[in-house]
Amino acid sequence: MSILERVSFTWVAQGLTAIKSSEFDAVESKCGVQFTKEFREFHRRVGGVSAEKNTFQDESGFSFWPLANVALLELVETDWVVRNGSKHVLFCDYLGMCWGYSLHYNRTVASDFQYQGIYIVGTETKVPQKVCDSFFEFLAFYLDDNGKLYPE
Repeated sequence: MSILERVSFTWVAQGLTAIKSSEFDAVESKCGVQFTKEFREFHRRVGGVSAEKNTFQDESGFSFWPLANVALLELVETDWVVRNGSKHVLFCDYLGMCWGYSLHYNRTVASDFQYQGIYIVGTETKVPQKVCDSFFEFLAFYLDDNGKLYPE
C-alpha cells in the first residue's frame, strides 16, 4: 500500500473527509513558491481534511489543511514569527495551532525561492526545527507517530 493510500485509509477509518484539489496556481502565486511534486500529488490524490462535520483533526490532534487554506506563515493569524528571509508555507497544525508544519523555502542567488524541507514552526523556542527533507517522509513520520514530529 502506498503512503498516500495509507493516509487515506487512516482518515476514512477515523471518519474524516478529505478535500482533493489540483488548483495549485492560485495558492502558489499567493505564496510566491512552487510546490513540490509530492505535495501536489498528496493534494491531487488525498487532500486536506474538511471541517464540514466539525471534525478537522485526526485522533492524534493533527489537522492537514485543504489546499485552499494553505498559506504563508505571515498571513496566518498567529504570534509565530520567522524573520530570516525565508518562506514558511503552512499546511498542517497540531492541537488547534499549538504549533504548525511548513514547507520551508530559502531565497536563492537568482532571487527565487528553493524548497528546503518540512519544518515545525510556532514552538516555544520560536526557532523553526527541521523535521525531514520530503513530504512523503513527513507522511511516513505522521503515520508512525515518529518523535521527530514533536518539538525538541
